[in-house]
Amino acid sequence: MLSNAASSAIIRRLEQRFANSHSIIMWASKTVSRKGPLYGVSQKKRKALRSWLEFSKSNNNAWQKWSLMPFKKYQSEITGIWGFGRWSADMIAIFYLARMDIWPETDAGINRAVYAVFGSKDKANIKKYANGCETVAALYLWEMLNRNLVSKFEYGIKRPRRKIVAITV
Repeated sequence: MLSNAASSAIIRRLEQRFANSHSIIMWASKTVSRKGPLYGVSQKKRKALRSWLEFSKSNNNAWQKWSLMPFKKYQSEITGIWGFGRWSADMIAIFYLARMDIWPETDAGINRAVYAVFGSKDKANIKKYANGCETVAALYLWEMLNRNLVSKFEYGIKRPRRKIVAITV
């Protein structure tokens, strides 16, 4: 798992080198047989990008279908592409399809922020607070992480009790 800063740096380098996402995907497809990371992209990630390219060639109207599909069906279709799991499905739904019904429960950052804010890891209980605005809640939690504000809410961390001393005059 990469930090936001590390993944942003890799993406910037790729964009500087290849100019756009289509060129990056084409490069990944051509270099999938090379071992190890290239420009910070692992061989498995390059293979996933090649699988995405192959899927998109035979499903050119997928984006329109996905925005209208029930989430579980959409998720099943995305996770059927090699290298794409639930997290990938959630990120595509949030950032490219602008779906408002996405709670990225497999995202480590979301889980860390939820535990810090609510002091619980009970996903069902937490989801009820975000019901109807799951995506917006996730975006706010990510922003808390980006601004390093989570420590102000850390209910889940055991802190030593301070001894209270009475002052008399």
